[in-house]
Amino acid sequence: MTNGLFVLKWGVAGSGEGQFLGPTGIALGVDEGVVYVADSGNHRVQTFTTTGLFIRGWGTEGSADIQFDSPAGLIFEPSDREVYVVDQLNHRVQHLSRLGEFLAKWGTEGSGDGQFRGPNAVAFNGSKNWIYVADHGNHRVQRFDSGRTFLGEWGGADNGAQ
Repeated sequence: MTNGLFVLKWGVAGSGEGQFLGPTGIALGVDEGVVYVADSGNHRVQTFTTTGLFIRGWGTEGSADIQFDSPAGLIFEPSDREVYVVDQLNHRVQHLSRLGEFLAKWGTEGSGDGQFRGPNAVAFNGSKNWIYVADHGNHRVQRFDSGRTFLGEWGGADNGAQ
């Protein structure tokens, strides 16, 4: 509805399927009718139909592939139908298939190009295939191409805008 009336809710506090401990990011798989939710406190991503029915979840706490330490933002990239998840306390971004299969990751803790300190959000520019990552602890935004190559940054604790 477009008039601001309540339509639907789902989920309660907990660690079971369809339950959340601090959801921090949400993305919509537009042509699939799937909602992806970063469930930070449970260290996982859960997927639902747009009507709130649980589909699947993936991830556990840790630092290996498809493990997370407080996942934050995420995006669904529509052309390849893939998901990028900001893995906040592992200081990286994980690139997954729409079904949660590991494809790639990048980032380590630090302040150099392609390094992060607590990244917390991600965005995608489809016309350029650029991925933007909000690097919270370094007070900057970094830009990458779809191959995860560093393209530039702006902000930063020492330099203001670039």
